[in-house]
Amino acid sequence: MNDTTAPTASTVWPCVNHRDALAGIRFAVDVLGFVESAVYTADDDDTVVVHSQLTWPEGGGVMIGSADRRDSAFSQMPTGCASVYVVPDA
Repeated sequence: MNDTTAPTASTVWPCVNHRDALAGIRFAVDVLGFVESAVYTADDDDTVVVHSQLTWPEGGGVMIGSADRRDSAFSQMPTGCASVYVVPDA
């Protein structure tokens, strides 16, 4: 069987560590066509993104966060590193 149709309930979300997460979000929305679903910034610095969700109109999306945050081990990874969040069927 060679069915390439993905189930609509399952999605894969890349999580990207970005030096300038706000610029990365703007690029993803303005140039690539993602839709900004949520952007949460640090309480003491609104230029630091602790979590964002950008949805892709056909399903799935990407999460972008600021690099070098003390509260996140992932953000300490070199920029360009990514992880993947897999949402299986319930």
